[in-house]
Amino acid sequence: MTNIKYIRTLPRDLRILIAVFVIVLTLGVTIGLIYVGINTDYTSSGTQSFYAGDQVSSDFEIPEQYPK
Repeated sequence: MTNIKYIRTLPRDLRILIAVFVIVLTLGVTIGLIYVGINTDYTSSGTQSFYAGDQVSSDFEIPEQYPK
């Protein structure tokens, strides 16, 4: 088996596949971070509220996020 040290020495189709994979992976992570940021306002209390849920009180208020 040959020792491939550089991406530029790979066949063209394989380089395109790797490039598309990296682009799709980058887009997915970016969209995920934007989604979490929008829902949590990039704060620790927002993140806690989003993932753990809000406290349910005896009032007639409907919580934004139910406790988990």
